[in-house]
Amino acid sequence: MVSDKEIVFVTTALYTKWLDYQKNIIKNLFPESTHIIVDGRKLAEWPKSWFYWIDHIKGSQYKWYVLIDEDCFLVNREELISVINKMDNEDINIMGCSDGYYEQRNYNPIAMNPFLMIGRISDIDRIQIDMKSLRFKLNTLRTGVGKLLYYWTNNSGVKFKQEYKDSFIYPHKIKGVCNFLDGAEPYYFFFWYMKEIGCKFGYLYPHLDEYYNSTNPRISENSNDIAIHMWETRNCDSDSNFLGLSNKERWSRIKKYMDNK
Repeated sequence: MVSDKEIVFVTTALYTKWLDYQKNIIKNLFPESTHIIVDGRKLAEWPKSWFYWIDHIKGSQYKWYVLIDEDCFLVNREELISVINKMDNEDINIMGCSDGYYEQRNYNPIAMNPFLMIGRISDIDRIQIDMKSLRFKLNTLRTGVGKLLYYWTNNSGVKFKQEYKDSFIYPHKIKGVCNFLDGAEPYYFFFWYMKEIGCKFGYLYPHLDEYYNSTNPRISENSNDIAIHMWETRNCDSDSNFLGLSNKERWSRIKKYMDNK
C-alpha cells in the first residue's frame, strides 16, 4: 500500500484565491504528503514555465508525483490511491485524462491534458534533457477552408509518430471528437519524450459534471470522482459562457461547495 510520504503533489500556480482551497484539501486528504508550489505567474515565460515542475521533483526521495492544476480540487483520497495501485499493478508509467474525445477537449487523444496527472518519479529521473531550455515557437498554417491552424514546435527533434496512433486504444466511451495532429499544446512534447523512453500511458475517464460543467476524472465511467477540474480560472469572475453556463455561476457553485465542506 502506498503511503502519503511516497507522494508529492506539484502545482504550477497563478496564485489565485483558489490555490488556498486546493492546498487545504490536499493537506486534509494527504496530511503526510508534500505539496510543492511552482510560480507560474510570469506569462512571458510560457511555455517554458510549464516544465519548471520537473526540476522540483527530479532526483527526489518520493515514488509518485501528482501534477495538479490550481483549478483542480481533489474530492476522494481512496480513488486517487486506487489510481496509483492500478498503475503499480499494471506497470503504467503516466495516467491522466486524454486531450481528446470529450466535451472540453478535442485535440490529440494520445497526449494528456495534465490538469491531473499521476506518474513515477523514477521516470522523471530518466529525462536526459533540460526541457525548459528548449526553444518553442507558435506557428500558423492556413487550412483549406481558410482558417488558421495554430501549432507549437520546438528544437528538440522529438515529435509525434504515426506508430503511436497505430497502437493507440482508448479504454473509455468516446464523448467527443479529436484529431491526431501534433502541437496543439507546447507540453505535448513531454508526452512524446516519455513515449520515446518507453513509458506506458493509462487514461482516466473524463466525466462531465453538469452542475459545474467541470471535468471530473475517474478510473472508469461508473467509478467515483477523483477530483473536480473547473477550467477557465482566469475567467472565474466573468459572465462569459462555458458549455451553457456562465463562469461566474460555475465558480460561485464550487466556492459554495468547498466553503461548506
